Amino acid sequence: MTVPPRIQRAGVVLRRWERVDAPLLQDALDASRAELLSWTPWVLEGVDDPPALERRIEGYRKDFEEGRNLLYAVFDLAETRILGGAGLYGRVGPQAMEVGYWVRSDAAGRGIATGSAAALCEVGLGLPGVSSIELHCRSDHAASIRIAFKLGFVHAETRSPSRAGAPPTMIWCRRGDAIPT
Repeated sequence: MTVPPRIQRAGVVLRRWERVDAPLLQDALDASRAELLSWTPWVLEGVDDPPALERRIEGYRKDFEEGRNLLYAVFDLAETRILGGAGLYGRVGPQAMEVGYWVRSDAAGRGIATGSAAALCEVGLGLPGVSSIELHCRSDHAASIRIAFKLGFVHAETRSPSRAGAPPTMIWCRRGDAIPT
């Protein structure tokens, strides 16, 4: 299977990142700063420097082209507004990928993360050698736990926090032969 550079599904478009997306990404990150700081603070590292943001996007493109991490911008249907980001990461070991996503704050609660994750599960499980997709989330992130259930993931384990005061991380797994709900 060839990895599609563009996927249209559930009222959104997932498209491989392009350097010209930097201003739209900056807008989405600025609109979501408080929530991103709470859940995924690393997403905000270096975003206040436009050249650094462009370099980050170039890194996303290189990873995509080399098949390491398949990262997509999530757009509205007109592709004029970034609603978030989603990707498949090759960091969880052989024959598996991890699905990840974020949605800008003013677009949350509309099924964007669920639809994006579902589309990427289909892509990932269609890749040669990939037999499972993992979803990692904090144990206190109710929305991501709901997404895991909706998409047919099974809770595999809960890992202790990596830093003091942080909640445990839940690891969810979906095998290629699982029937999505």
